[in-house]
This record gives sequence, structure tokens and C-alpha cells, in this order.
Amino acid sequence: MKRKGIFAAYGAALALLALASVYDLFLSARLYAPNCLFAWILEHYASVAAYGCYAFMMAVLAKGRHRFFLLGVFGFGALCVQSFFGIYGLRSWLLGIAFYGVLVFFALYSAHRMSQAKCEAWCKWILFYAKLMLVSYGIVLLIKLGWQRVRFRQIDAQHPFQCWWLPQLAGTAYASFPSAHTALTSSLLACFIKDVWKKRRISIGKAITVFGAIALMGLSRIIMGAHYLSDVCVAFLISFSVYVWLERKEKRKYGIWESRWKHGR
Repeated sequence: MKRKGIFAAYGAALALLALASVYDLFLSARLYAPNCLFAWILEHYASVAAYGCYAFMMAVLAKGRHRFFLLGVFGFGALCVQSFFGIYGLRSWLLGIAFYGVLVFFALYSAHRMSQAKCEAWCKWILFYAKLMLVSYGIVLLIKLGWQRVRFRQIDAQHPFQCWWLPQLAGTAYASFPSAHTALTSSLLACFIKDVWKKRRISIGKAITVFGAIALMGLSRIIMGAHYLSDVCVAFLISFSVYVWLERKEKRKYGIWESRWKHGR
């Protein structure tokens, strides 16, 4: 990503964060609609698509015989089973395990039909994506534990609204700041790294798709009362900063400089 794009993304996010510093509670009150179908689907079922992607990534790493494959399989399996047991309220762990098995089967079949050269290229991208996701998510979780901010839908007489820049310390059950869903969705920024490796400009369509997906996830979290605008903005800024840092490392590693980039594809 070129400097103009980086500055534009930072500028937009910081402008929204400044707006949230004044109108955080007002915006959440106006947008709160827990019965909104769009937001409800994203909150409860967006993870299904994510699990399918994660299964495919693990299958590709297996075909490439990468050393991180087993760690990824066990981590993904635990996440899938825990989510079905906790998020969806299902009482049987066997259903989660069965769902995990179906995803892994189709992922292994897709990876099996992939050429070895294509598999190696995918492995390179998957490892970059994993670094971006894990570092961003780790930072967000640490801040959540330290801030313990009350979500909009959790506000009551004992737990009032608190501005984003002040730790609320309401308890570990309160984890509004920052938004983990937004941070994980922001890992889609990894889609840009292939253009960096190939020294070409990022297409407008790809930029709109990635930033649009992040914006829709953030909006859905506000609509459901799970997060404030400030939670979403800070989560994006964390993930975007991690992406910029990792991208700079990739450029130094492969000797890529902006003056050598191609204009277009």
C-alpha cells in the first residue's frame, strides 16, 4: 500500500474516532436495533464463513507440509467446537466436532486438487495472514482485559457509560473496548500483500471490497449494541498499524520500493 493510501486510511479512522469521542453514546442510542436481521446474521453466522476459510488454510498448509499445520488444526478445532457450544448455545460438543470434520473434508479435497506451485504461493500468503490476525487479536484482547468497558446493551445504574480513553474496570465480563470482531475482519487487509509482492497498485475494487467488509462488520456491532463507534475505530487502527508494520517488513525482505512499482496490473 502506498503512503497516500496509508495516510487516507489513518485520516478517516482518526476522524471517526474524534467524532466518537463526542457522540459515542448518542450514535449508539440512535443506531441500536437488536432485531435488525443484517446485524444479527453478521453477529451469529459470519463466523461460519470464517471457519470455512480457516479450514482451507489448514488444508493448504498440510499439503505444503508446513511445520505450523498441526498447531493450526488443533487451534481451529478448539475454536470451532467452543463456538458451537458457547455462541450458538448447542448442548452437544459432538455437533461442533461434526461440523469441524465436514469443513476439514471439503478443505482437504480443495487443497488436494491444487498444484504444488500454487500451494506454496498460498502458504506464503496464509502465514502473512496468520501473523496479522494473531498479533492484532492479541493486542485487542490485552486491551480488553485492561479496559473492561461496559457494552451499550449492558449499561445500567451500576455500570454507566464511560468514555473510550478511560479504563472502566467494570469486570472481566465487560469487554466492549476494542472490538474483536472488527479486528478479526480487518485481517482481510492481508489481501493487499499479494499486490505488494508483485509490485503493482492495489485495485480500487479490491480496496472497496476489503474496507467495505470491515465497515459493515463494525456497523453491525454498533447496531447490536455490542460496541461503540470508538471501539470499532480503535480496533481498526490496531489491525491497520500491524498490517503496515508487517508490510514494511515484507518490503525490506524482498527489496521492494514504491519507486519500482508498476502503474496498474
